[in-house]
Amino acid sequence: MGRGTTLSITGIFILTILFTGITVNAQNLLKNRLIVKGSQIEWSSVTSIHKRSSAELDKEVLCQDLGLFLLSSKDEFTEEEMRAIKALKGVDYVFFDQEVQERKAPNDALFDMQKYLSLIEVPKVWDITTGGKMDNGEDIVIVILDSGIESDHPDLINNIFVNKREFINDNIDNDGNGYIDDISGINVINNSGIHAVSRHGTWVSGIVGAEGNNAFGVSGINWKIKILPVSSVNNLSGVIKGYDYALRMKKLYLETNGTKGANVVVTNYSGGLDKAFGSDPAYKPWCDMYDLLGAQGILSVGSTTNTEVDVDAVGDMPSTCNSEFFIAVTSTNDQGILSRNAGFGNQNIDIAAPGEDVFNLRNGGSYFDDSGTSASSPIVAGTIALLYSVPCASFVKLVKSDKVKAARYVRDAVFNGASPTDELKTKVKYGGYLNAFSALVNMQDACEGQLAIPTQTGELRIEKITYKDGRMRIRYQTPDTGKYSFGLYDASGKMIRFYDYEIPAFGDNTFEIDDVFLPQGVYYINLISDNANAAQAVFVW
Repeated sequence: MGRGTTLSITGIFILTILFTGITVNAQNLLKNRLIVKGSQIEWSSVTSIHKRSSAELDKEVLCQDLGLFLLSSKDEFTEEEMRAIKALKGVDYVFFDQEVQERKAPNDALFDMQKYLSLIEVPKVWDITTGGKMDNGEDIVIVILDSGIESDHPDLINNIFVNKREFINDNIDNDGNGYIDDISGINVINNSGIHAVSRHGTWVSGIVGAEGNNAFGVSGINWKIKILPVSSVNNLSGVIKGYDYALRMKKLYLETNGTKGANVVVTNYSGGLDKAFGSDPAYKPWCDMYDLLGAQGILSVGSTTNTEVDVDAVGDMPSTCNSEFFIAVTSTNDQGILSRNAGFGNQNIDIAAPGEDVFNLRNGGSYFDDSGTSASSPIVAGTIALLYSVPCASFVKLVKSDKVKAARYVRDAVFNGASPTDELKTKVKYGGYLNAFSALVNMQDACEGQLAIPTQTGELRIEKITYKDGRMRIRYQTPDTGKYSFGLYDASGKMIRFYDYEIPAFGDNTFEIDDVFLPQGVYYINLISDNANAAQAVFVW
């Protein structure tokens, strides 16, 4: 399910379902499970059509708002049966349920723990907020759809959402949300609150919200947050059902003024389907869920494929969902360079975020690093949750008065705060990778100028230099804006490149130059302002 391992599927073919007009990739179709859309359907007629196993035919509501149902049987549905069901009064369309894939990539190297946090400048945000609650004290909730979770991991257990209006093991739907004993989320396979356990979901959840500042382990993007797990999301119907659960919990929260439900502000799903388009009717319900969630003020984040392809051309789900409330994310390394095995597309992929060798939680109360766009997505989703905790009353007022406008504001703060690179400007829609601190700065207007952002202090200094394939990136720190000069010199002092440029506000910046192919050797970088000078050597090999 998740976007970690790129599954190699041989013998993939295109299946044209003539009776629905839907063309889908016949990857992992579940032919004993039908997703049906319609209203006032005579379900007894459906049972009579599928006569071979009428006692085993089971109907379940996937999303009432979209009129979606799941029909399950012990036997596969035939093409003739699907035609007959499609012809019934009230049925709009019918298609097979389908398995989805995890999106994590193999990891072959060891790196320093959690280097990705420095790249996206989360520690600077922690000087202002560490997450968990809005300024008025309301809990911030993120729904994580995944294959499973070890919710009692010692670095996670205190950040798992607890439904205080549900009473465990009484077999009653106490809060009226349609689920029994959902103390901390649901398992979409058996509708219980007992979760499947998977390494992938534990890792993803820790990236969002491993408890911070607790003297052991690692820290998530949010030190404190409420994670609402949805587990056993292994197929298309499970994706829809999981999002519907998030929708129900947020609606209940709003309808009861916070006495029931959950204050969900963002969802994350690190899974999907390769070579599939959101415009296909078979996947339209999936995309429609993002608009339903967005109407309740919920943003959703998803990972793209771990295959080096242009998803604009070949497709990907959910990357190609055309919803303003959905954010598609691809992967970079810890220097902001697009990962070798990661999808791209300047129309459908919005932004990049670190996804290589991301060190975080592992089942059994342990830790490890893994790679894939599966990590990139929760890094963005976790940052969105973190922004909801900005310490200013005016943003809370915006959330309360216009939850959709508030969601758009946070989304745009993330997009407009992206750290641009020459490489990513042609690969992702907003031309760069996530910068959490810049996104925080972009929340200033919503806070009516009252957000206390620390002023940059200290001397001009070069923090990091990277060089690869003729591209040099210089990361520097300065307390001042204004005119600066950049010089690149070889070991003999000969000037190779020289530029004059303006440093923008909040002078924590990256300067890039392309087409500078250097022989092996030692080189020197020099940054100069009217009253400061910083130099550093770099070895090219």
